[in-house]
Amino acid sequence: MKAYPGVCVNPGLAFGKVYIIDEYGKEITDYVSSDDEWAVLEKAVLECSNQLDELIRSTCVRYGQTISTIFEAHKLMLSDPVILKVAAEWIQSGMNAYTAYQRAARTVIDQFESHANEYMRNRVMDIKDATDRVLYYLAKQRYDMCVSFDESRIIFVKEMRPSMMCLLEKNSIKGLVSESGAYNQHAGIILRIKDIPTMIVPEIMGEVQNNDSVFVDGNRSVIYLNPDESLVNNILKERR
Repeated sequence: MKAYPGVCVNPGLAFGKVYIIDEYGKEITDYVSSDDEWAVLEKAVLECSNQLDELIRSTCVRYGQTISTIFEAHKLMLSDPVILKVAAEWIQSGMNAYTAYQRAARTVIDQFESHANEYMRNRVMDIKDATDRVLYYLAKQRYDMCVSFDESRIIFVKEMRPSMMCLLEKNSIKGLVSESGAYNQHAGIILRIKDIPTMIVPEIMGEVQNNDSVFVDGNRSVIYLNPDESLVNNILKERR
């Protein structure tokens, strides 16, 4: 058994098997160019905007406006005039739509990552989430991923993306552990609304494997990997 301290995003206790999600954020290298890259990019932005419209409608019905407002902001981000202007210039210079949009988005992300204001820095994940949706569409890959299990799991991720957090269902997700993030990121708001116990534990992804047992103690801001049964029982007994 090993204990790993972290930062609590949403308190609570959760015990279950590990399930790792690490598909997001990977650069796609097999994009096939088109004759009209700008038209391809315009279509991708429009289709992704339509996807977000559906997400806004469904989240508003299920959870109210707090979550849907997050994805309304994502709609603005993926069609940000600065990103599209820079992407258009690179397309005109001969770059394909995927690389042009990726680099244009990166320029904005770099500006936010270096911002002195913490609130602005915490918006970086929203920009990544929104613009990666377009990149995945261009590469003909599915971005929204629904995960559900017969037996509830503890999800492990490298970063807390709002789109992913929105699709997690509490009836099959006992808890979540992220390698990076912050309490006041929008993904954290979604997880608290869904009341999923959540911890941020740096560099944890290299320590866990699928189907390991893990106990998330958000009340004490620590997780236990492959814990002793007696420890789990004692903590649960204290809760009662």
